[in-house]
Amino acid sequence: MVGVTSESKTPLLAGGRHDGGADSHAHAHAHAHTHTDFSATVACPLCGSTLTAEEAAAARQVRRRAVLRRVAVVLSVVLLLLLAGHVLHPHRHHGRRHRGPGGPEDGENGGERRGWFHHHGHHGRHDGEGERRTEMAGLAQPYSFVEEVIAANGHDTEWMKEQGFRLISVSESDQRWMSEDQILGLIRSKIHFMDVTDGDLESGHLLKPSISYELPLKPAQQQLVLPIAANVSTESLSKWLTTLTTSFKTRYYQSISGQNAARWIYDQVVAVAEVSADTVKVTVNEFKHTWPQASVIARIEAIESTSLDEEELPAVIISAHLDSVNQWNPWFGASPGADDDGSGSATIFEAYRVLISSGFVPKRPLEFHWYSGEEGGLLGSQKVVAKYLADGIPVYGVFHSDMTGYTSSKKEVIGVVTDFVDPELTGFLKSLVEEYSDIKWKETQCGIHTTNDDVSHITFSHIAKFSKLAVAFAVEMSLN
Repeated sequence: MVGVTSESKTPLLAGGRHDGGADSHAHAHAHAHTHTDFSATVACPLCGSTLTAEEAAAARQVRRRAVLRRVAVVLSVVLLLLLAGHVLHPHRHHGRRHRGPGGPEDGENGGERRGWFHHHGHHGRHDGEGERRTEMAGLAQPYSFVEEVIAANGHDTEWMKEQGFRLISVSESDQRWMSEDQILGLIRSKIHFMDVTDGDLESGHLLKPSISYELPLKPAQQQLVLPIAANVSTESLSKWLTTLTTSFKTRYYQSISGQNAARWIYDQVVAVAEVSADTVKVTVNEFKHTWPQASVIARIEAIESTSLDEEELPAVIISAHLDSVNQWNPWFGASPGADDDGSGSATIFEAYRVLISSGFVPKRPLEFHWYSGEEGGLLGSQKVVAKYLADGIPVYGVFHSDMTGYTSSKKEVIGVVTDFVDPELTGFLKSLVEEYSDIKWKETQCGIHTTNDDVSHITFSHIAKFSKLAVAFAVEMSLN
């Protein structure tokens, strides 16, 4: 049985068992899909790359907005400088040497002024007050009028958002307003960050006490897991991921191409749901955002009631992010994102497919989530987490799959991210690797964004191992 909708009904808890803090990364109805017509193309007015007519129109709109934004920023800066007397005395403010936000005073470093940023975990410079600071790679630039705007208007959240600035967190203690170019600088420098502009995870309901659920002591569903996992197909994985990465030039969350890619994934998820058994109810939702690209959520539930109150059963979530980004030209540059994170999206889709085709009936609700806007600072998952928490929907555990397709020349392993996750759940995940996989686990980190991230660098047999692990997690957790 299948139900489909485009409403934002079923959000997720990305990164946790019960309170958003346990992201077990395994580094481990009917919209008709509109294929892009590449036969009618024009040059991008922004960068000169080849675009479809639809993309070119969007590019012109982006350029117009950018020009208007810059004009507004320049006028605001001029007004502020006139009021402050900077026009006549550019290096002085009320008789004192001017100092940029968090930066050295004039005269230090030969008179050069720079922006300074906290970056947790790295050795940094000490200013006059003894506070440790770090100048992040790729963002060291002369103190500019953009930073003047940020310094003068950072307190006005709505105005900053209207001008295109975003409040970015690079550590638990460091939040900075940044322009899009500065955010791309973070991506190019491989600096992890989170966009907290909308404060989705700062509202009062997050102060509720977390609930800790009892996890399985050890794997116990071998008779169900093994035959289902045996149906994982490298051919299906290859076909699905190749189509995703070659049909859409980019999956950037604000682009038309990224919007169409999410819709294609939605259509694929619906097609599988339509052949589900009568013993389960499968609901597929497009979780709409304020940007074009939706997140996609599928929920599998038993039709017959279980021994527990179905309304109170916490859900098991299997997730990945569906977007990609070109770190130099996010709107229109090529970004196949085969490994990051097309491989993760393919991993969980294949697990979803074989679970549905096998007729598996979970005791707990089982959900599959493909998030939008991860590359923009975990945007899509934050929105869904906030909705989930606001609605009081509990989560039993999350398995998040990211960059599962690339193997180096070294020994093949399943990487398990161990920071900002639930230790007990991570321990159980490791036991699943030991029980159901023929390769070992390894604690690891991840992060790449290149135009060469295409299927030629993907090892589909490696992705298959993650799909089988996702099946094991889904079965073991949802039946516990």
